[in-house]
Amino acid sequence: MQNDKEIIEYWTESTLLKERGWSKGRIAKLLKNPDKLVPNPHYRTAPKMRLYAKSRVLAAEALPEFVTFKTSAPKRAERAATQRQEQRRSLINRLSCPSVAPLAIYEAIVTQRLTPFNESSFPEAFCRDMPEVLWLALSPRPEFEAEAIEIVVRIVLAALDARATHRGITAPRFDQVERIFDIWDEQLDLKTGAGVEAFAYIFTEAIAPNGKKGFRLADRRGYALERLNEISTRKWSVGPSFFQQQISRDDEWLFFAH
Repeated sequence: MQNDKEIIEYWTESTLLKERGWSKGRIAKLLKNPDKLVPNPHYRTAPKMRLYAKSRVLAAEALPEFVTFKTSAPKRAERAATQRQEQRRSLINRLSCPSVAPLAIYEAIVTQRLTPFNESSFPEAFCRDMPEVLWLALSPRPEFEAEAIEIVVRIVLAALDARATHRGITAPRFDQVERIFDIWDEQLDLKTGAGVEAFAYIFTEAIAPNGKKGFRLADRRGYALERLNEISTRKWSVGPSFFQQQISRDDEWLFFAH
């Protein structure tokens, strides 16, 4: 009489990492190669899933080496969190000094996008200098500083998201992102109509993003321009094309701020 085939239970590598306190390094050292490779049921083109026999995992988890590793996990996590916090604070200090823009802008940018693991993929000069360029151009009234900080942060994050290689961020749409790079690449300022035009478009886009259905373009930009003139100590004036979908260069000279 033939014996019934033994049923072997498996755990995925993901289960070991997320639920059982393993690390990839510890898997490689104690379990070495997986017991089975199977196609990924969710993504056909993804690498095969690595499965480990439950009995072998349990045996490894009973080893003194693994017990010591698992019990020390909270302390390792605490040290890692402290290290990340120190790295983040160091990056904030490096970007914000000696900028005249509020420290809160750099704290928001670093906290929301520039983690210690991806900061090398972002242009440091842009993250350091662009907030100051925007802050000086916006020139907010003291009573509107908090809103002005949000405007500058929204603009910088839109630029970073546009240039990011990995788009894991689901940020609101920002239509005027190319004008941000025009200001940066061409070193535009408020001394020319082209510069004022670029700043006016990105400031108003940050104030009233193009995401609300039922709002006409002219109404949205009209509200945003009115709000910009409340927030800023400057007087922002624009040409007719500002309120139209079709961009015209004929009235560029009508854009000015003083």
